[in-house]
Amino acid sequence: FYSGRLSFAANFDNYHEIGFWDDLDLMGINAYFLLRYDQPPNTTQARRFASLRQGWQDVFDQIDAFKAEQDLQQLPILFTELGYTYRRNSTLAPWEQGGYSILLDYSPPKLMLWSEEPLDFIERALAVRALHTTHRQNPQTNLRGILYWKLTTQHDQLPVEPFSLYIGPNTQDPLLLQLRLF
Repeated sequence: FYSGRLSFAANFDNYHEIGFWDDLDLMGINAYFLLRYDQPPNTTQARRFASLRQGWQDVFDQIDAFKAEQDLQQLPILFTELGYTYRRNSTLAPWEQGGYSILLDYSPPKLMLWSEEPLDFIERALAVRALHTTHRQNPQTNLRGILYWKLTTQHDQLPVEPFSLYIGPNTQDPLLLQLRLF
C-alpha cells in the first residue's frame, strides 16, 4: 500500500472548484496565474518586479481566502506546474506559448501575437524572484515547493519549446539563479 503524501494538480483557474482538498496532503495548483497587466516597454526592472510581486501577493490572498472559506488553512500548497516562456509579456498569459491570445481583461481587449514578442529572459526570472520574495515575506502562504515546467539538458529544445530552461554547461539564463533560491 502507498503511504506517502497525496496531492492533486488543479489548474490555476479552477482550484476553487475541487471538492476533496480536505482528503489530500497538499493542494496542488498549476500556477499559470496572470501576474500583471500591460506596462510600457520601457518600464524599469524595479517597476516590473514590483508589479509581479503585487501579482503574487494578490494570488496568495485569493488562495488564502479560498482556504479560509473551506477551512483548509493548514493545507500546504505545492505549485505542481509553474513556467513562463522566454518572450516579453509572458506573465500576461503564462499559459500561452505560441500563436496568439486575446486578453479580455483590457478595455478594449488586447491581441498578443506571441511570435512577434521579443525575447526576454529577464521577465520570467523576475516572476520567479517575485514569487520567492512574496513567499519569504509571507511564510503563512504555506508554499512547500514548485515543479518548474520545463527543465531540459538538451540545448536544441530551446528553439522549439519556449518554456524551456536549459540546464547544462555555460547556462546563462537568469531564471536558473532564481530557481536555486527555492
